[in-house]
Amino acid sequence: MDLSSKYQWEEKGTLSDQHNLVVTLLQRKKSQPHVRPYTT
Repeated sequence: MDLSSKYQWEEKGTLSDQHNLVVTLLQRKKSQPHVRPYTT
């Protein structure tokens, strides 16, 4: 995917869609406890 099509897709999306995407990514990170670069 090139940047131009990525920006076009983001412009078409609503703020709620982008917010839901961010929430999904954050929840996905939380569901992977083994990925913790800052903990020993």
